[in-house]
Amino acid sequence: MSETLYKLTDSNDQTYGKTQWGPGIEHAASGKGPLCTEGWLHAYTDPLLAVLLNPIHGNYKDP
Repeated sequence: MSETLYKLTDSNDQTYGKTQWGPGIEHAASGKGPLCTEGWLHAYTDPLLAVLLNPIHGNYKDP
């Protein structure tokens, strides 16, 4: 089973630290350590939720 998830990125499909996202690009995380570290990936189940939370999660000016 798969689920579509949405990632907050800038207009270049990058997140903090110039991490690139997009079709064919895969990332993995251990699920260990504090939140908001390399051990976790953050995504949203709905694009509107991502936009709503942008000001407090990513604060991208050009998402």
